[in-house]
Amino acid sequence: RPDSPYKALSNSVAGIVFDSTPQALHKLSSLYRAVKYTVAGGTNETVTLRNVLAHAVAGVTILSAAVGSVIRLFWDPYPLFRDFWQTLSAAPFRCPQTFIYSKTDALIDWKGVELMAAEREARGVNVNRVRLDSSAHVQHLISDPDAYTAAVD
Repeated sequence: RPDSPYKALSNSVAGIVFDSTPQALHKLSSLYRAVKYTVAGGTNETVTLRNVLAHAVAGVTILSAAVGSVIRLFWDPYPLFRDFWQTLSAAPFRCPQTFIYSKTDALIDWKGVELMAAEREARGVNVNRVRLDSSAHVQHLISDPDAYTAAVD
């Protein structure tokens, strides 16, 4: 926004690194993955009681969200989610921006990260995408230290 107190700061930032983010928050699949991952204690095991419970809790959450989707046809209780995406997309920062993400991230859909990278690129920002093939959420430095350090240097 033109009246943003951060506008002056945007000229001082040399670069921005997005590690395992951003995600389109309005997507039900994102909500499902986040709830399942949290309840399961950060594991992707398939045959544990904890994981079965995680799927059940996530399923109930999705059902609630689906009912909420019908309600949103008449009333929008989530302007913050939409505002977050639009604000980040239109942020005044024009410095180089690096997006580091993984196709196997249990919480963040890599396609959402690529969508934001493309939106920033369309606004004239120099964007660097580093998509790793098998790295857990925010574990990219540990999984591939060479690729990570090369991206942020």
